[in-house]
Formats: sequence, structure tokens, C-alpha cells
Amino acid sequence: GTYAWHGQVEETLFPVKDEVKDILTTYRQQWTTDTHKSRHMRFQTETIVASNFLSDKFKSESIRSLPGTPKALERLHQKIIDKYGILSITITRYYINQITNYNKYIHTKELQNVITNKLDVKIPNVDFLQILAYFTPDDTIIVDQLITVLAGRIEGFDESITSDLFSSLFNIKDIHSRITLDDFKSKINSSTYPEVVEGIIQFISAYSNGSIDITIGIPEFILLHNDMFASNRRDYHEVIDSIWNIK
Repeated sequence: GTYAWHGQVEETLFPVKDEVKDILTTYRQQWTTDTHKSRHMRFQTETIVASNFLSDKFKSESIRSLPGTPKALERLHQKIIDKYGILSITITRYYINQITNYNKYIHTKELQNVITNKLDVKIPNVDFLQILAYFTPDDTIIVDQLITVLAGRIEGFDESITSDLFSSLFNIKDIHSRITLDDFKSKINSSTYPEVVEGIIQFISAYSNGSIDITIGIPEFILLHNDMFASNRRDYHEVIDSIWNIK
């Protein structure tokens, strides 16, 4: 269902085409300008622009999952959500960190590898070029910006509640305290959503900053739950209540 990330991810490695940079350059020269403001404005929905020329009776309301971004990014977002459910952003973050070695930036060819090979999501080449043109005028994208935009709106997520949950679960008095992965596993309940718990454990290193010995503090705990909320707002509270035995 929509709760799950649907089991193991099989990694199939295909070569990334070397001509992506040349194609992207040609695309930008023909269709785009390179300022951040113009890139943002260019991808405002045509519906919003067109509606200014219509009378009220012809206007219809629509809610975009990623407003102010190209539709190509929304299509990618939806494909990832459909495939990996409530762990969509967690798994995306995991593969981005894995392929960049937790670098601040991701190269455009690395992003293509993440989407096509790691996530095994297929998108048209023109969509990929639109996504790149939105994020960057060159060959690198800031990872935090990429993940934040891809996650979309997170209105309704309460960091303070999640922080209090961490302190309560693990009897934490100091906000700077950290727990081990074994501590984390000891409190999580897999009886109702075993596939979700399996996925969390498998991909928890997405929040480890590359450390061999995984430890988890309040910031990482909040970020994990923020990613899950962004992936599935509808079922988030039900799943969280179950896996942490919240009555």
C-alpha cells in the first residue's frame, strides 16, 4: 500500500551518457536564461499566467505538489512517491549521499545515475534537462536544496513534538545526547508495518553524515520523521504511532 517502500531495492548500474553536459548546454542556450530569478519565473505554471486573461467563471483551482517548479520535477516527485511510499525521501537522500560520499554538491551526471540506476525511475530526457535547468546554471546542484525542493511542502510537521518523542523514547535529558543504532532498533515496533521498519533500518545511514558507527541525535531523528511526513502526509501519524508504540 501507500505505507510501504515496497521491499528491497535492486541496484542495476548502467553507464551515464557523457553527452549529457553538451545536451544540457544546448538546451539552456536555446530555451533558458541563466539567472536564478528567470529560471524560477520560467517554471511558474502556465495555468496561473493564463488565468489572468480569463473571466472568473472560467478559472479553476488546482493544487500543485511542488509549486513554482517545473512540471517535470513534479512528475519525478510523484514517480518516486509511487514507488517507495513513506520512505521516498529517505531512500532518495540515502542514494544521493551514497553516490556523492555525503558531499555538499551533486554533479548532474551523478543525479542522473541516482534517478535512473539507484532509484530505478524512468523519466524522459527532456524532463531531466528541465529539472537541471531549474536548479543550476552549471554542472552541480546543492544537495540540501535539491532534497528540500523535491520533498515539497511540509506544513503541519511539528519538530518540537518529534524532539519530545525522541527524549521520551530514549530517556534523553541532554538535547545533545546521541543513541546507537542498537538503541534505536530496541524501541522500534515492526508488528504492524514491518516493511516500513525494515526500510528505516536499511536506509538510516542516510542521516549518519558518512560515519561508520551510526549514532542518532535529535537533529537526525527530526530529519527522518520530516522526510517521512513529506513522503506521505496522509498516513504519517498512523505509521509513526504504530512503530513507536504511541497510545
